[in-house]
Amino acid sequence: MFKRLIIILLISVANQASGQQLIGLTTNNYLAVNQLQLNPAYVNNARFAPEFSLFSVSVLAGNNMYSVSSQWLLSGAETDARLGKEYVQLNNSQNKKAWVNLDITGPAFSFTYKKKYQFGLYTRFRTIVNGGNIPQHSAEVYTSDSTNTEYYRHSLEFSKVGASAHGFGEVGLTIGTMLHEDDMYKVSGGITIKYLVGYAAIDLYSKKLAYSRSGDSIFNASGDVAAMYTYNATPNGTGDLSQRAGKGGLGFDIGVQYHYFPDGDPNKEIPYKVSIATSITDIGSVGYVADAGSGKYEVNASKSFVHDYEMAGTDNNEPYSYLSRLTTEKIIYKNDKLEKFRIGLPTAFRLNFDYNVGGGLYLSANTLINLRGNSGTVYRPQYISYINVTPRYEIYKSIKLGLPISMLRYRDLTVGAIVYLGPLYIGSTTFLSSIAMSKQFKDIDLYAGMGIRFIKHERVYRGSTYDNGYDSPGGGFLKRLIPGFLRRDRSIVCPK
Repeated sequence: MFKRLIIILLISVANQASGQQLIGLTTNNYLAVNQLQLNPAYVNNARFAPEFSLFSVSVLAGNNMYSVSSQWLLSGAETDARLGKEYVQLNNSQNKKAWVNLDITGPAFSFTYKKKYQFGLYTRFRTIVNGGNIPQHSAEVYTSDSTNTEYYRHSLEFSKVGASAHGFGEVGLTIGTMLHEDDMYKVSGGITIKYLVGYAAIDLYSKKLAYSRSGDSIFNASGDVAAMYTYNATPNGTGDLSQRAGKGGLGFDIGVQYHYFPDGDPNKEIPYKVSIATSITDIGSVGYVADAGSGKYEVNASKSFVHDYEMAGTDNNEPYSYLSRLTTEKIIYKNDKLEKFRIGLPTAFRLNFDYNVGGGLYLSANTLINLRGNSGTVYRPQYISYINVTPRYEIYKSIKLGLPISMLRYRDLTVGAIVYLGPLYIGSTTFLSSIAMSKQFKDIDLYAGMGIRFIKHERVYRGSTYDNGYDSPGGGFLKRLIPGFLRRDRSIVCPK
């Protein structure tokens, strides 16, 4: 049972990773509509022109136990993974964890109402998988081969160990406004109200679990296990996510942003010298109807054979049949039946700092702090915390390059690359360090998206006239209909 869990979470993560963190992309001189999920205050950066995003997609996978051959992965992972060949064990003493986040945002758009309020609307689907907290020694024992004598004789203890997988959709409505604006600085705020649609979830959690093995026998197994899952998350289920097992609910994001522009020049497209933005995202949870077999169990078994604990041989590996068999054989005892349960959203604190060095060069610093901990009977889905620094250079107004340098989980150093080509961006936090610079990797991510600013409105000036006394001339009807990235000269020139 434990070996199956470890192998699935810590090895096949990289093999099968085919949230939206967008590490290194949280900068402010790009389309705001692509960043509404990171900070709702960003919607105010689109107040000069409506914006439309066709899509964005992000995938992030990693673990802290194995590194995988980049050559094997790029070849399509057609052969079986072998220890010491396609993957190698990492030498560290950390409790072992693994994670996979998949985030897809559908069409999104933003617009301004009465030149005072900004609105954004987007659709989104996420899958968040994480698990582990397995002690180093325990992980080594259960991922070793039969030649290791400790594989057959050991005593192991687990504390707050588990795994969860959560797939859900959302429709977000973002509302923002300027809180203050003058010749030196401006402050904006925003809130996103999200209607949540739960599709499928599975959660396994144990506060404490211990057992001893000798040969083919298990001695003195004891502890607790909470198993919660929906019918469509099991191998014997429908597998059709359109038949959702979750309920609707509400979630929230809140955020603020500060811009400082010492020169007071309203004609610059990006007038700020410094930008600071902060937000708390994903406040809320999703409710689910539990499938038969979900419940709280007590493990209290005397001597029994190892194969009695294995899931193999159970009808289609169906969890309900497996748990029923363990109960019948008095290996576990069901204390409480769960008919419904809730899975919390991956609540996080985000902070972004962006500095305009000048000459097209910007320096951005970003951090995400996970605010979800495991408590009660739930192993909570969560994003990994990180610190990121991203220098980026504007070759041209619609062509930019970024170099994200990150510390994932405050431990793992990664180097990636971001390319902005007009309405399209594509990036990775790990590309250079994992693929181009190394033959092995343990973290991998990729994100891409496309968005367009359709119409160029008259700018909202802090002064009512130019220096020479003329009022702003506006942009003209035809000019306003041309997407901004297609115009060669987007600056506003004072009339003679």
